[in-house]
Amino acid sequence: MSYNDVKARYDQWHKRGECETGKLYDVHFFRRLGKKVETPTHKTVVDIGCGTGSWLRFMHDLGPSIQCVGLDISVQALKVALEESPFVDYVCAVAEYSPFSDNAFDYLFCLGSLEHFPDKVKAAREIARVLREESLAYVFLPNLYFLGHIYLVLRTGEPPDEGLQHFSESFDTSRGWGRLLSSAGLDVKKLHKYNRISSASTRVSRFTRRLYNMLIAPLLPLNLSYGFLYVCKKSKQN
Repeated sequence: MSYNDVKARYDQWHKRGECETGKLYDVHFFRRLGKKVETPTHKTVVDIGCGTGSWLRFMHDLGPSIQCVGLDISVQALKVALEESPFVDYVCAVAEYSPFSDNAFDYLFCLGSLEHFPDKVKAAREIARVLREESLAYVFLPNLYFLGHIYLVLRTGEPPDEGLQHFSESFDTSRGWGRLLSSAGLDVKKLHKYNRISSASTRVSRFTRRLYNMLIAPLLPLNLSYGFLYVCKKSKQN
């Protein structure tokens, strides 16, 4: 799929509001991630694939003095983001060809977006390029063998589909994603699992979701988890 096709599909996706019904991350996710991030006072922060800017709004509340930048391919998404978070500098661009200078940011986030980019390795190389030495990139990616996906495939015969984004979506294992990031010039320093299913997950009932979050999610091992948060630094070879 070409970049123009991806842009058109995501403009339609956001216009129809599917980003709300298919939202992957709730406040619980943001709070957990926020605890892993040092409060970035007077720092520059970028969110690659920022969508409607919900994570940047959360970051601004953590540290109002930070400079927030959001990049997304969808004009429709950025219109919503600009209305709700006018304090953020938004850029409409393709992640694989970002307009930022080398070593531009103290913190970089790419939360559930890299798996949707047409050229994931090139996008990851851009992440490494714009990241400053000794700065951190937080990249969240979905697991191909999440236990819940295995259950849904067993029950329905349908492949994983997060947020009705099947038109532009890939899944991989923890090691598979790790190899991709390493090949792009990022050193993985930490790897965290995430297992909570949010209220936006429409393929399971409310009762099943609550039962899973209370009893199953805390016990799932890394390689059967819902998703992975990679904490990365720029490789010394860059």
